[in-house]
Amino acid sequence: MTGKESKAPLIVLTAGGLAVAGLVAWAMMRSMDAPVAAGFHPPPVAAPIQTATSTAAVTATHASDPEHAAVPRITADELRAKMDRGEVTVIDVRDGDAFLKGHIPGARHIPLARVEGEIDYLPRAKQIVFYCT
Repeated sequence: MTGKESKAPLIVLTAGGLAVAGLVAWAMMRSMDAPVAAGFHPPPVAAPIQTATSTAAVTATHASDPEHAAVPRITADELRAKMDRGEVTVIDVRDGDAFLKGHIPGARHIPLARVEGEIDYLPRAKQIVFYCT
């Protein structure tokens, strides 16, 4: 055996080891950024909800922007009443950390970046209410 033949396995093993280490590092970074599963609901956390006196008051705050003015809005009190009657599906579009720190009990978590891909899986029989901070 010459010196070249004995080094070949060492080079292959080193390259393979570096590739595996790179893949493990990549997988670990991806798992830390992974969104929380939609079915996961930690214990409800009481968080203060700012309320407006009426839908008109909420809409008036967005009237200056035509894009936002076209979006129907409801107050927290109206949302509670609709949730009590089972009339709405509530979707929290914040990131996973914000959802885990506190959310409306019963809300489903779908980060805003994933909403478009989840539209086909949302119930059609109820009004859907999206919320964020």
